Amino acid sequence: MQLQASGGGAPITSGYQLDTFTMVSAFTGLAVNTEYDIYTVAIDDEPAPNIQATPHLLTWTTVADGYHLIFIAGQSNVVGLGPIEVGVDDVYTGLGGAKQFGFTSQAILDATNPIEHANPSAGTTGLWLTAVMDLVASDVFTKPILLVPVAYGGTNIASWQPGQTNYDAGMASLNAALALNANNTLDAVFWHQGEDDAAIGNTTYLASLTNIQNSLIADVTAMTSNTPFIVGEISAGGTTSERAAINTDLRAFAVAANAGAFAVTSDLPLIGDNIHFSAIGLRELGTRYALGYLMAVNGFVTSTGSAIAIDDNTTAPDYIHNGLPYAGAGLLAVDDGGTIARVHQSIPFTANGRIAASINGTVATKANGALPYTSTGLLALGTSAPHRVSSGFAYTLTRQIAVTV
Repeated sequence: MQLQASGGGAPITSGYQLDTFTMVSAFTGLAVNTEYDIYTVAIDDEPAPNIQATPHLLTWTTVADGYHLIFIAGQSNVVGLGPIEVGVDDVYTGLGGAKQFGFTSQAILDATNPIEHANPSAGTTGLWLTAVMDLVASDVFTKPILLVPVAYGGTNIASWQPGQTNYDAGMASLNAALALNANNTLDAVFWHQGEDDAAIGNTTYLASLTNIQNSLIADVTAMTSNTPFIVGEISAGGTTSERAAINTDLRAFAVAANAGAFAVTSDLPLIGDNIHFSAIGLRELGTRYALGYLMAVNGFVTSTGSAIAIDDNTTAPDYIHNGLPYAGAGLLAVDDGGTIARVHQSIPFTANGRIAASINGTVATKANGALPYTSTGLLALGTSAPHRVSSGFAYTLTRQIAVTV
C-alpha cells in the first residue's frame, strides 16, 4: 500500500496490512481538507503468493476534527462595504486555519475578503476578519472556525422571517455546513441588521428578531437558547428617533437572551453614505463582536448589554463595564501581551507600572511610567508607551484594547 498526494508525486508513506476482510490504516502528518491517492496491491497467503497485477487506486480527502461554526446573517453592514486597505485587510495570518462555507458555492473555501455572503461586494472587507483573529488569539476554541456567511444587503427583518427566502436559504446553508462533519458545532450567531427597518419606522423589531432566534432553535439541531447571539448597534439610517428605537430593541434582545451581547458602533467611522462602516470601523466592530462572544459565553450580561470582555489567556475572561472595575472584590483584569495584570481599586497599578485603572471610576493613574493617560481621562494600554486612543474609539495600533475610564 502506498500513499501520495493526489495527482502524483513522491510517496508519502507505504506499508502493508494483513486482514482477511477489511483494511484499516492510520496515517499521520497529512494536511486537512486535502485530496490524497492510495494505491493498494493484494497478495494472498499461498506458499507461492499470488500478487495483484494492477494496483487499485482509491482517492480520498482528509477532513478536520470538525469546526466551530459562526453563522453570520443580516444586511450590508455585516457583509461589509468598507474598501479593502491593502496590506491590512488582505492579510490572513492569525486565523488559525479558519475557513468559510460559501453561500453560493456550498463548499468549504479559504476565508478571504470578501467572504461569500448572499451578495458579496468585490474589493471590500467585513467584520469577520478581526473577529476571527481575536477569537483565535483568545484560545477559547479547540478546532478551527468555519464561517457561514448568509447576509444580504438592503433587506429588512420581515424578509428574514421563517418561510421567507433569506431565512430559508440561510438556515439551509447553516444545516449543510453542520452536516459536513459530525463533530461540527454551532458556536455563535453574528447578527447585524436593522437600517432598513429604521428607515420604515418598524415598531415590532424586537418581536421579529426574537422569532428568528426561536425559529433557528427549532430548525437547526445544533442551535439552542444558550448559543451566543451577538448583535450590533445599527449605524445612521432613517431619522435619529427611528434609529434609536431599533437600537433599543437590539439592546433589549441582547439583555434578554441567555447568551447575548450588544456591540456599540456609534463611535465607528462610516464611508461617504453615512450608513456603512469604513474598513477601520469594520475592524473595530469585528473586535467588539469577538469580545461580545467572550462576554456571552461566560454569562456576564449587564443591564445595558455593553460590557467589554477581556480574555486573560488563563481561565475565563474578566470584564470591564463602561470603564469601571468589574469583577469579584472589585478586581479589574486585563490581558497585557499574554501576562495577566490585575488591578484592585486600592492598588491602581501593577508592580511593573504597566497598567492603569480608575479609582472608583473617576481618577486615572499610572501606566507605563510617565505616560499614563490622555487629557480626557482615556486609558491607553501598551507594552512600552501608550498607543493611539481617541474618544470612544477603543482600538490601538497594535490591536491592544484601550478602555475609557
